[in-house]
Amino acid sequence: MSKYKATNENTIITDNVIHQRKEYGTIQMINIGDCDAVINDNIPLLPGDSWEWVNHPSVMIDQDTNVRFTGDGVDKRILVEMITYKEG
Repeated sequence: MSKYKATNENTIITDNVIHQRKEYGTIQMINIGDCDAVINDNIPLLPGDSWEWVNHPSVMIDQDTNVRFTGDGVDKRILVEMITYKEG
């Protein structure tokens, strides 16, 4: 059975952005502001909600993730956590 080490990188998005792929295995987004947002133009992310894309550690996400703010809120913040797994 393979063992994996996980490292994570956290950022806060405050503007519309295309989050570039970086060979990570899991991505989680949490809307910590008060403005509605949408992921990849079809996944709503309301204030307080979260969304995640989880793969087996040996599978990497190879797709950009688009985040766009759509609401009238003034606090535009989404916490993004990307987790990368390495065998070892």
